[in-house]
Amino acid sequence: MTALDFIRSILMRYRFTPLHEADLQAQVATALEVAGVAVRREVIVDRGRYDLFVSTRGARVVLELKIRGSAAEVERQAQRYAMADDVDAVAIVTTSNRLATELARPSGDTLGGKPFDVIALRSF
Repeated sequence: MTALDFIRSILMRYRFTPLHEADLQAQVATALEVAGVAVRREVIVDRGRYDLFVSTRGARVVLELKIRGSAAEVERQAQRYAMADDVDAVAIVTTSNRLATELARPSGDTLGGKPFDVIALRSF
């Protein structure tokens, strides 16, 4: 199981009820930490700020959390993160069905040559 598959398997166990993106960040971080995953929040880097920087299954993964936004803008942001040397994979984690649909790609897709996924969270 890849790091992205493992993260997805953890997050699919929950329903999320965020009021805003910071709230979603806290809820996702807590779910991952409960499962024993190392999580760093709000990591400042040259290319911006990683919402969550996760280390699991031997991979360093950026999780960009979104409740809303334009798919093109979110993809550009993910592309910047995928170009970083300290990143092995990138995932967009969202409660927006619209955004998840617009960003969806075939399984096993890459961004900047690195594994990429969109994880559509279950929410109320």
